[in-house]
Amino acid sequence: MRNDMRRFILILVLPVVVIALSNAALSVAQSTGPSVVESPDAVTMVYWTEVKNGTIRRGNADGSGTAQTCVTNQKDPRGLVIASSIGKMYWLEREVGRLRRANLDCPASGIETIGPALTSPDRIALDLAGGKIYWTENGTANRIRRANLDGSDPETVLSALDSPVGIAVDHANNRLFWTAFSTDEIWRSTLSGGSKVKILNLDAAANPLDIVLDVNANQMYWASGVLGRIYSATLNGDGAGIWLSLSEPRSIAIDLEGGKMYWGDQGSREIGRVNLDKSNKQVLFDAGDGVDQPLGVALLYGTAPTCYSLTIVANPSAGGFVQVSPPPDCNGKYTSGTQVTVQAFANSNYNFSNWSGDLSGSNNPRNLTMNADKVVTANFSQKPVCYALIRNHTGQGADPAASPNASPGCEAGQFSAGQSITLTAAPAAGWHVAGWSGTNNDASTLTTNTIIMPVGAYAVSVAYVQDSPTCHTLSRTHTGQGGDPVASPAFSSGCGTGQFTAGQSITLNAAPAAGWHVAGWSGTNNDGSTSNTNTVTMPTGAHAISVAYEQDVPPCYTLNRTHTGQGSDPVSSPAFSSGCGTGQYIAGQSISLTVMPAPGWQVAGWSGTNNNGSTATTNTVTMPSNNHTISVSYQVVDSPLVHISYAPVVLFVHSSQPQCFAGPNEVETNNSGAEANGPLCSAGTYTGLSNDDRDFFMFETKVAGTIRIEVSNLHVNGVQLSLYFQVASGQPIKFDTEQADGLLVKLDNAQVGRYYIRIFTSQPNPAEARPYTMQVSFP
Repeated sequence: MRNDMRRFILILVLPVVVIALSNAALSVAQSTGPSVVESPDAVTMVYWTEVKNGTIRRGNADGSGTAQTCVTNQKDPRGLVIASSIGKMYWLEREVGRLRRANLDCPASGIETIGPALTSPDRIALDLAGGKIYWTENGTANRIRRANLDGSDPETVLSALDSPVGIAVDHANNRLFWTAFSTDEIWRSTLSGGSKVKILNLDAAANPLDIVLDVNANQMYWASGVLGRIYSATLNGDGAGIWLSLSEPRSIAIDLEGGKMYWGDQGSREIGRVNLDKSNKQVLFDAGDGVDQPLGVALLYGTAPTCYSLTIVANPSAGGFVQVSPPPDCNGKYTSGTQVTVQAFANSNYNFSNWSGDLSGSNNPRNLTMNADKVVTANFSQKPVCYALIRNHTGQGADPAASPNASPGCEAGQFSAGQSITLTAAPAAGWHVAGWSGTNNDASTLTTNTIIMPVGAYAVSVAYVQDSPTCHTLSRTHTGQGGDPVASPAFSSGCGTGQFTAGQSITLNAAPAAGWHVAGWSGTNNDGSTSNTNTVTMPTGAHAISVAYEQDVPPCYTLNRTHTGQGSDPVSSPAFSSGCGTGQYIAGQSISLTVMPAPGWQVAGWSGTNNNGSTATTNTVTMPSNNHTISVSYQVVDSPLVHISYAPVVLFVHSSQPQCFAGPNEVETNNSGAEANGPLCSAGTYTGLSNDDRDFFMFETKVAGTIRIEVSNLHVNGVQLSLYFQVASGQPIKFDTEQADGLLVKLDNAQVGRYYIRIFTSQPNPAEARPYTMQVSFP
C-alpha cells in the first residue's frame, strides 16, 4: 500500500487507550470467529501465492489493512482458487506434484493433500456446479485432468497438448478453455474433452498464461507475462487485442458482479485491480506489503468483515507504553483471526513487570489472536536506586566475579545500598591471590571475599602475584640440510634461555637450506605439517623437538613428439628424466631423437630441435623449463630410381577427343582410388551427388605448376575435400574441412605425377538429387 499509516503503529498508552481490531470476513464458517453469510456480489478479500518463499497470502480486496500470510512452507505453489460456498481454497505445488486444500481461516487450518500424484502442475479452475476441479499439467505430461472436489475419481480430460497453462470453465455452456504456452494458442473443448478446437492464434512468443471468462459479456481475458499485457477477445476468438498494459502479469482473476479485474504482477511486485471498463486502476499491495513473486490470484466473496477491538492499558500510565503490530485493518479494529503482537516498553526509572487482562505472564513481546474484543494491561514497576560496583585486578587473572550479579531491579553490575555481595577471584595459571582492597577483609589471600554495598558507586580490587616457576629444557634438532628450529619466545619468564614453564605456548621456525624443504616434524603440536612454522606446548619435564629437511625435486615437463608426411613420430632417448613420468623431462635434459620415414619418404626437416635444418634421421633437443613440442617433416623421395606403380582406373573417354574424362557428371561406382573417375581434363568442371559418403577422382600432371580444386553447391553437411599424391590413402597433402566458406585446396609448385581427389561426407543423403560442382585446374 502507498499509505504509510499501514506500515507501523506505535501506541503510547495513557491510562486507557483503545485500538479497534478486526475479524477477517470469510464467505463461510471458519475455525475461529463467527459465521458469516455468503454474499456473491461482494469480493471481500484477494488471495495470492508467492512462488519464491512458498506462501499463500491475503489482504482486503480494496487494499486496506495489512496483508497476512495464511499458508507457509509450500513447494512452488502455483494456481489458486477459492470455493467460498464450501469454505475451502485449493492450490497446486509444482515442485512436489500435488493438489492441496485448506480452510479459509488465516493462518489456515485443515491443510491436506488430495487427489492423485501430479506431473508439473500449473493452473487450476473450479466447476462448483459440476462438483469438479480441473488443472493443467505441462512439462512432460502436457494434459488436463479433473477430479471431485475432495480429490476422488481423478481422470484425464485431454492429453498430448502443447504446454497447457491457463484453464477456465464455462459450466453453463459445457465448455473448457485453456492456453497453449509453447505454441501461443488458445483452445476450447467440452468439459469432458470433446470437440477440441483451436479458437485463437497469438503472436509469436506471446506465451499466454492465466485465462478468465466473462460469459455473459462474451469475453475472455488472458495474461502474457513476457509481453507485459492483459489481452481480451470474444469467446470465439474475434476482436483480439491489448486490454491493459502492465509490467509482467502472470495471473488474473475476474470479479463479474463487482465489475473488476485483479492481477498479480511479478515485474512490479504488485497485486492490483481495475474496473472492467479500465477505469480506476489501483495498486492494492506491493513489495512493502511482502509481494515478491505473486502467481495464483483468487477472490473471496462474502459480507463485510466482522471486526474486534483491542484495548491497551498501561499501569501506571507513567510506567511506559505498548507497541502493537500489525496496525488495525478494519476501521480501527482487527479482522477475526488476525494475530496481533504486543510489546511493552518501560519508561525511565520503570521496569516492565507482567501482563494482565486477556494476557498473563511476563514474557515480552506476546501474541494474541483476535477472536473477540480484547483488553490487555501492561503492568510496570518503579526501578530501585542502583549504584555501580567497579571490579579490578593487578597481575595475571580475571576481575573478581560478583554474586549476585545485580540487585533486584538493577542492571548487571549494579546494586542497591546494603546489598551483601560475594566476590570470587580467578588468578591465571601460575599465579595466586596476594591481597584485596575495598572488601570486608582486604588482608585475605583466599579467592573469595565479601562486601556490603555502600551508598554510591564503589570499587574493589584483587592483587595477583606469580608463583615461583618450574623451568624445563626444550631441545631442538634437525635432519637434512638447514638449521635447528628457532623458538619464540626464547624462554619463559623467570627461566633461562631454552627453558620454559609447563603449558608455555612456543612458536618454532625452521630454516631449510636452499633447495631443501620441510618434510615433517617430531615432538610438536602438528608433526604432519610441512610448513616452516609450527608450535609446541611445553609439557611438564624436559622435551625434544626436531624438524626433518628433504631435498627439493625439480619439476617435470612434457615433450610432445609429432610428424607430418608418412613415417614415425620421433623416438626419444632417454624415455624420461629420473623422477619423471614417461615422456617427461627436467629442464636442461639432453635428449636424442630418432625417426623412421615410410618407404619412399625421407626427412625434409625438423622443428623445435637443436638443429631444425637437419635432414638426418637423428637429432637432439635440450629440454626447456616448460612443456615443449618437436616435430619431423617427411617428404616423398624424388629420385629417378623410384618407380611408382598405379592402381588401374577406368578411363571414361568420349567417342571424340580429348583423351581425358570430360564428365561433366561423375560415374559410379567411384568409391575408392581404384574406381576413381579420370584422368580428369585440366580446367574442367564436374558434378556429383552426395548420395553416398565418398567420391574419388584422378588426374595427372606432366609439368610442375599450380593445382587448384574448388567444390561448391553442396547440399549436405560434414563434407571434406582431400588431395593425395601418387596413392589415394594415408595422409593427404592438402585438405579443407571448413564447409561454411566453401571447400578449396591449392598446391603451388606441384610435382609431376598422379593426384587423387577425395570428396567425403559424414552425412550422406541417399535421396539427394541435387549435384555439387567441382572445378579442377592443373598444369
